[in-house]
Amino acid sequence: MYQLRRLDRELTALSPGSDVDELRADIWYRIGSVDCDGGHFESGPRALSRALDLSEDPALRKRARRALDLCEAGRLAAVSEDDAGSEAAADNTGGDAGATGQEEEEDRKAAERQVAEGREAAEREAAVERAAESRRMAAVASAEAQARREAEDQEESAQEDETQRTKERAKERQQRTRKKSRRSAVARSNGMLAGVVVGAVGAAAVYGTWSIYESDTSISSGEWTALQVGNTVGWAAVGAGSLIVVVNYDW
Repeated sequence: MYQLRRLDRELTALSPGSDVDELRADIWYRIGSVDCDGGHFESGPRALSRALDLSEDPALRKRARRALDLCEAGRLAAVSEDDAGSEAAADNTGGDAGATGQEEEEDRKAAERQVAEGREAAEREAAVERAAESRRMAAVASAEAQARREAEDQEESAQEDETQRTKERAKERQQRTRKKSRRSAVARSNGMLAGVVVGAVGAAAVYGTWSIYESDTSISSGEWTALQVGNTVGWAAVGAGSLIVVVNYDW
């Protein structure tokens, strides 16, 4: 009965939802009436053999194989009726118990390895995430620095453009001032020349009228009037020419 109880634990250990669920039901149906005489032990191993053939899970295949071994051990123990057979069955049971302890130790070590591997995988994943975060932060910092440099370059370029435009406007004003100065100088020179010419003409007219007046003593009243008009016009021309010269002189 010990082997049967152990077979019960092994079958219970088969994961629900696996590809041996239906076979478990079949196994329990077939070995449900097993007794110490071993009359139904043949059906259990056949069902477990089907589980071995159909399952792709190494752990399930291992458990089914152990269940087969237990069925075989139970059958041998049931058909043996002498004391030696009973002792052999007891020894076999002890061996199974020792094997069970060893397998449990192996399972525990395997579970510990799985936990350690899971921890290492989590640490590797965390390291990868930290490295990715560091790269992301570095990329953000680089992009911000690039944006600052571009903004500074644009500001500097704008300042240079404004300085250049200011210089060009100052140069244009200077050129216009020079042109105005030259035009003004030429106009003043021409004005002074015109004033001199007008003054000279006026002076010549005054001189001519006085010369006629002094040289000709028999002057009629009409001629005298003409001389007076010419003299007045001459003096007016002298005054106008002098005024033009004064106005156009570069004081």
